[in-house]
Amino acid sequence: MVRFGFSPASPGPPELPTVHAQYRTTNPFFFPIANVINFNTPNVCGQDANNIPVRTLRQLSADFLAGVTTVSAELDGRRLGQVRRIRSQVFAVSAPEENIFDTACGTSGLPADVYSAAVDDGFYVLLPPLDSGPHTLHFRALNPDPKAGFTQDVTYHLDVKQVNVTRDRGRDRDKDNDDHHDR
Repeated sequence: MVRFGFSPASPGPPELPTVHAQYRTTNPFFFPIANVINFNTPNVCGQDANNIPVRTLRQLSADFLAGVTTVSAELDGRRLGQVRRIRSQVFAVSAPEENIFDTACGTSGLPADVYSAAVDDGFYVLLPPLDSGPHTLHFRALNPDPKAGFTQDVTYHLDVKQVNVTRDRGRDRDKDNDDHHDR
């Protein structure tokens, strides 16, 4: 089984450079403040050959988040009140070579493959579309548990740009439809 979340062994994300978000300002922005992904990896990452039931994967995720005592988010210095706990549907993880889950598996890494079942549980925010220009997004999560606790305190400096997409609708629609037909 792979568990991916920040823990004492992984105190948080590395220092990140300024993030430049270039997307249409009509799009909302959805992001996790604190989340954990657990997925089934028979014969990989220290798991035996048996599948781990979805119920167990969900319980492991819930246990990891149960000790979270602080969750907050601010946009441009204004507190965001719409932090929500969201539990995913069951999904599959398609991992390429050299993937983000390698460190969760220790020295052997996670081999490239498709893994299922997988679940995510966490605290998320859905921002409305942002105006063009600079924005500062700050979020924090704290779990003080001495065994599974973590502190996450992250600031992103966003530079939102208006992006105009143009296309020949008739020709693009025909091409898009052609891409979905069996040949």
